[in-house]
Amino acid sequence: MVPLGEVEVRDDLEVADGIGMSIARLHRLLACVSSSGSKAGMDRPTFMLLATLAEHGPRRSGALAELVHSDPSTVSRQVAQLVKTGLVERQVDKQDGRATVLAATEQGLALLADMRGRRNAQIAQMIMHWPDDDRARFNELFERFITDYERHLPVFIAAFADKAGVGGEVMAQTASPATAGVGGGGFTQRQIMTVISGLMLGMLLAALDQTIVSSAMRTIADQLHGQTLQAWATTAYLITSTIATPLYGKLSDIYGRKPMYLAAITIFLVGSVLSGISTSMYELAAFRALQGVGAGGLMSLAFAIVGDMIPARERGKYQGYFLAVFGLSSVAGPVVGGFFAGLPTLLGVDGWRWVFLVNIPIGVIALIVVSRVLNLPHNRVEQKVDYWGALTLCLGVVPLLIVAEQGQEWGWGSAGSLAMFAIGAIGIVSFIFVELRMGDAALLPMRLFRNSVFSLANVLNFIVGMGMFGGLAALPLYLQIVKGETPTNAGLLTLPLMVGITASSLSSGQVIARTGRYKVLPIIGTAAMATALFLFSGLSADSNLGYAGLVMALMGVGLGLCMQTLVLAIQNVAKPQDMGVATASATFFRGIGGTAGTAISLSILFGVVGERITNAFSAARTDPAFIAATQDPKVLANPANAGFLKGLASGGGNIDLENTSFIQQLDGRLARPLLEGFASAMDTVFLVGGITTVVAFALVWFLREVPLSTKSGLQRAAEGEQAEERALMPVLD
Repeated sequence: MVPLGEVEVRDDLEVADGIGMSIARLHRLLACVSSSGSKAGMDRPTFMLLATLAEHGPRRSGALAELVHSDPSTVSRQVAQLVKTGLVERQVDKQDGRATVLAATEQGLALLADMRGRRNAQIAQMIMHWPDDDRARFNELFERFITDYERHLPVFIAAFADKAGVGGEVMAQTASPATAGVGGGGFTQRQIMTVISGLMLGMLLAALDQTIVSSAMRTIADQLHGQTLQAWATTAYLITSTIATPLYGKLSDIYGRKPMYLAAITIFLVGSVLSGISTSMYELAAFRALQGVGAGGLMSLAFAIVGDMIPARERGKYQGYFLAVFGLSSVAGPVVGGFFAGLPTLLGVDGWRWVFLVNIPIGVIALIVVSRVLNLPHNRVEQKVDYWGALTLCLGVVPLLIVAEQGQEWGWGSAGSLAMFAIGAIGIVSFIFVELRMGDAALLPMRLFRNSVFSLANVLNFIVGMGMFGGLAALPLYLQIVKGETPTNAGLLTLPLMVGITASSLSSGQVIARTGRYKVLPIIGTAAMATALFLFSGLSADSNLGYAGLVMALMGVGLGLCMQTLVLAIQNVAKPQDMGVATASATFFRGIGGTAGTAISLSILFGVVGERITNAFSAARTDPAFIAATQDPKVLANPANAGFLKGLASGGGNIDLENTSFIQQLDGRLARPLLEGFASAMDTVFLVGGITTVVAFALVWFLREVPLSTKSGLQRAAEGEQAEERALMPVLD
């Protein structure tokens, strides 16, 4: 005999099963209605969002998401659709003038009234034949059921979220796209990785282009008969990419990330095609400048898009992929560039032209992927474009970049260099004045610098850029000149640097996600960079390449810990609507620092190398091996050795430091003083880079550690969060 209580429970379960089946049928019917509604421009979730606003009154986006039991990112996309169609508007929050709330417009309320009228008419027609008592009773019970269901909804959600055993796995696999695998930023892991794959292809274009072209430039200049002009092809690209970076950041805040990123890829591809069909160095320099305009957006916008999609605390796990792209390009670029430069023709086209044409398939794939998967909501900021800011920025930065690249050849105290310095100073002062006048519409709003984290992090970006690019400028020269490696082999030998960057950037992202702490990472990173540069300063002509590889790995670890963490710190304290310009500022200041560091390093290198070589030859005059080589008939029979010794006898005036390829043709004993002189000069460069990085190590201790946001940039924007709210959060010591 079955106990009475068990019978009652069994009956309740049977009734519940019947109600559940009816609800499932109702869901299917509503889905059909939603399908029809979507054709008219509004699906059921969006309609419910509008209805909720009409019922509960103006609400912040976060509060609205809680009311409709949805994630903020989904609500943000739906709100963007409603705002675009004029059914919802943003109003200033009466309780907090800095924030905004969402409210249904008169048009939205009218639409709701019309749709409700149509719905009620259909329902009335359905139940018109029901007895009066049945209609009243059904209405009472249905309202009671909905009220109880709503009251128990948190319990139901918790029960379904408890994924235990096989049932849990099935639930996870069959969850709806709106909720399955949703991360802290409201996007699924699949959505995030799909977008990032497209962004990585875009970044690969810019990162690979710099290294692949540099390794093939000598061949290109020979083919185009412009060896003396080849520096301008590099300078033009550097100038336009640096100037374009803050422009893309600001324009993406106004018009949206997707159109600006697609524009950057398109401009880069057009520049690549034109560079590939150049017939002179003048044409190549002009087309490389066009390439640079596109490259400026590929770098900064990728980090800004990640900031929009992913909460700061989780962001490091994904930004590490971008640094891995940089590491890959540093190794693959010289290899690919050397390969194409060494081919006479490929498919009927000169081999060197493929250095630029290889960008086409990669860029087309990136265009397709980004155009299809990058669909982020954006509320256009009604601001005028800061044309005067862009003009004065060009006036300030372009002369300084030109003199940084050409100052060694012109002479730092020459009239041309001094004129460039003066024009640059005038331009920078004018830029600051214009930006102060433009306020929030400024290309680089000066109010951002009132935040100590933003200011110090960008100072650190500048100094780290100086130490990193300045120190590393001498590394490929050491491998190629002192160790006699080809550009291709030199690129492969820097593989430990790539491994260090990749490993540390990915692991640091995991540490940040688990602990929420990040300040310790740039402290360790700058210390590792400084240590590596000081170790590099001890390299000699006899140093083992294995030892150099270990130091490169340490340098890579330091870079990986610094670069993405400083960007993260800047993004974390910026307004959501400033995400683009804030992220671009990090790339801009690091690029300017890198340019200055490279110029200073090469100036030091070629400023001291002559004296170091002279000292090395003075010491070699008493070296038995060197003396024996000067008297060896076999050595003298080689025209390269004989010409070199003849130049030495006449005072060394025939030693051409602008073209060091002759060193590899000399007898090893004769070349020894040259190698020692170059190694000694490069040691000085590494030492200066190490000292510069020590300055960054000292400053990074003053970087305030603001707790990382657990919301993505889109979520923060949807909730009307302001920069001041991030800056006033308690600081971790």
